[in-house]
Amino acid sequence: DEEDWFRLVKWLDLFKSHLKHGGPAREALDYLLLSLLSDIHGVYGSVEKNRPAQSHNRNEEVFKRFIAMLNEPGPAERSVLFYAERLMLSPNYLNNVIRRWSGRTVMDWINRATVNKAKMLLKYTDKMVYEIADDLQFSDSASFSHFFKKHVGMTPLDFKKGTRKDPA
Repeated sequence: DEEDWFRLVKWLDLFKSHLKHGGPAREALDYLLLSLLSDIHGVYGSVEKNRPAQSHNRNEEVFKRFIAMLNEPGPAERSVLFYAERLMLSPNYLNNVIRRWSGRTVMDWINRATVNKAKMLLKYTDKMVYEIADDLQFSDSASFSHFFKKHVGMTPLDFKKGTRKDPA
């Protein structure tokens, strides 16, 4: 609810103020905090707008668990079947629940999470594009580049070059 949202914002502001020492770590923290707030607001905004009038506790729990799995650290999984099996549901049922609760398909959420992870890896690591493609479970760097360009509007290399800060 709105009170939870404001509490989260205050907590993040406090966290940010404790780490306000400048340098590249601060830039990374700023970007991460803004991304987190944007994603949380987007998730809850779309959920509230598309939520059925009658709350279904089971469906809400499925949605929350799915989003939590998407945000787990580690190698990215890009298969609907993977998430459905972990939740012990059929892929169709999972997709129906997620679509009812958020207005988006499971693949939309997976693609969004993949793009966010790709951006973070491109911006904050020295990994090569082919290494990131491998981390994100793409068969090769060409298919990753095609995916990234389709969703972001530029190639991964252009994104990496465009976000790199010149040394002072």
